[in-house]
Amino acid sequence: MLLIYVKEYSDAQLVARARADDTYAFQLLIERYQAMAFYLAQHYIGETETARELVQDAFLQAYLSLDRLRDAARFKSWLYGIVLNTCRNWRRVHLDRTLSLDAQTMLFEDSYSDSLCLDPQEIVEERELQQLLRVAVGTLTPKNQVVAYLFYYEDMSVQEIARRLNIAQTTVKNRLHKGRQQLLAQLQMHYPEIVRLTTSRRKKKTMLSLKLVKVLSKKQRFSSDTTIILLDEQKQRIWMPRIFEYVQPRDQMLLPLDDAVIVDPSTTNFLVDMIRTLQGKVEEVVIDTLYEDLLYARVRLSGQRGRHTIKARLQDALPLALRDHCPIVVAEEILDLQAIELAEYGETLQQRLAAIEEIAEQNPHRLRLRSQSPSNFDFSDGLSGWRIFTTPQQADYRLDLQQTRRGKASLALTIHQDMTPQVVLLSYKSFSALPYRGKRLRAKAYLKADGMQQPIFNMSIAGSFTDIDMPEKYKQHTSYQANTSLLYIPDTGSWTAHEVVMDIPANADTISFSFSMRGQGKGNIWLDGIQLETVGKSMPLTGTLIDPLPRQPLNLNFANGLEFWRVESETPWQYERGVDLSPSSPAAYMKVISSASESPCTLQQILSTELYGGRCVRFSANVKIAFAEAHASLFMAQFLGAARSEESIKGASEWTSYELILAVPEGSFGLCFGITLYGTGQVWLKDLQLQLENETH
Repeated sequence: MLLIYVKEYSDAQLVARARADDTYAFQLLIERYQAMAFYLAQHYIGETETARELVQDAFLQAYLSLDRLRDAARFKSWLYGIVLNTCRNWRRVHLDRTLSLDAQTMLFEDSYSDSLCLDPQEIVEERELQQLLRVAVGTLTPKNQVVAYLFYYEDMSVQEIARRLNIAQTTVKNRLHKGRQQLLAQLQMHYPEIVRLTTSRRKKKTMLSLKLVKVLSKKQRFSSDTTIILLDEQKQRIWMPRIFEYVQPRDQMLLPLDDAVIVDPSTTNFLVDMIRTLQGKVEEVVIDTLYEDLLYARVRLSGQRGRHTIKARLQDALPLALRDHCPIVVAEEILDLQAIELAEYGETLQQRLAAIEEIAEQNPHRLRLRSQSPSNFDFSDGLSGWRIFTTPQQADYRLDLQQTRRGKASLALTIHQDMTPQVVLLSYKSFSALPYRGKRLRAKAYLKADGMQQPIFNMSIAGSFTDIDMPEKYKQHTSYQANTSLLYIPDTGSWTAHEVVMDIPANADTISFSFSMRGQGKGNIWLDGIQLETVGKSMPLTGTLIDPLPRQPLNLNFANGLEFWRVESETPWQYERGVDLSPSSPAAYMKVISSASESPCTLQQILSTELYGGRCVRFSANVKIAFAEAHASLFMAQFLGAARSEESIKGASEWTSYELILAVPEGSFGLCFGITLYGTGQVWLKDLQLQLENETH
């Protein structure tokens, strides 16, 4: 068992093994201290994602600098110092960021009268560390606090704690282990993507040699962003590591971009020249995993004194390999997690690589996302892959084995504060849409609630949808969306199926899910997970929306049902909506199905005003309405504005043509058009046209 191995070996023993190139031993050190390290960074920085990146960087620094650690038994304090220094360096570069309250106040809490003889910087560093450790230890149960205090705060060994408390060493180890688990549980509750125990085991790794295809570089005033395209030997997959470097400005004076630029000598070129001067050679650069997605490099050198291996960061080793044209070898597990399959990008290898290069130059992030596959929809691996969007003050998250639908743990959310409707509570990471392209996909999530409404289940598909007329600046960032905002939930306390059905376009890149507030309130929400399945074309679509707004109207003839039409109502379940195929051309309809409808229902589209701003627009349609008392209105209006043209319709039992004209103000956010039914009868709508001057759409 992994935990037995963790308990049996001291820090010094694990450091010795790690120095001997045993990466598994260092993984165990990470598992031992990752919770506390993240706790320090999170309280010091106040930004979850940034804290995660800084802790990752700190662990990599520690691994690459192990030979500089004089006393292996003091690994813990040494690591904490690296974490804090990493955070301080980040804060120096980002002076405009808002610091956490803890980070702003911790320096002034303790008396310093007994430390006047120390260096002021040492005093500050010591107090920062002590305050952060005190806060972290204070979150544990009383039973484990004293042991954790002595271990983390007083820097005592297990043996020293056992002697101090007159208890067995195994008892100390057990209490420390439980304390770490408690801290991990708290961190996972609020930051599920940040910290989790691994289930990895020592195993033999397969290493693969990659061939360089191309290097893409983008340089800005104070940074450079390089993407390296590497191809595997089977010519089936590519791996695209990214090297981002921030260049500190020499002074505060910013020169125009077209002015002369002072170019510093390249550190990589200097190293290569130095190695060659010493009659050495870079033979190979090996990229491996240190821990989960934390990567590092081993640079193999040969010279007069034989062969040597030096550990390095990717941003240092990869430029060295490119400059000296040496082989690049990568662990197969890295490709399994991050590689991009080439088969979908063309018929020949040349076509595929050309397509990859084009996308990589425009938006390499899209390619990286498409390599990811979904997993852990049911929380079997904790909260891995899920992202939380609320603060601990707003909501608590935990896995609940008591409120279950299928006998597996559900995710329980306790909402403490009222939040704005539509605000996102949590989401699942984006994953590749490739397996679902050209198919109709149903996503189902079961939810229940106590004391508040069940949230809205959202599905989003991102891609470059060339068949939709989008403003040019948005073509690479278009998404299709559908949600369960119109779902009627008579009993929020029962498990309710939230279903979203969408057609996945052939050029879709990624799929993602999220859950957002339906209304305000406080209480509990339970989520049973997400289920995905492809369904036949007979399964009705939920109704797809587009973000950002398209330039041209879509599906005006209702040939695709109500796809791309928005339904707005406070009580949408009191209306039946669909497409009637009995007229000469398809007609959309809305029908009241409740004897006491409480609010009107609107069917509309919203367009970008890129084509319409400052011009007159004509909207025409044929409308029919049932029952003399029924009331509807055809409208065209400035979205989020005052300009509006409307025609009230009553008792039109035969098809009647209507026409509206609107002068769309310059600078408008959007243009909306459609029809509203006011709580009685049924209305039909067909033969829609939107005219701009002499053009017809």
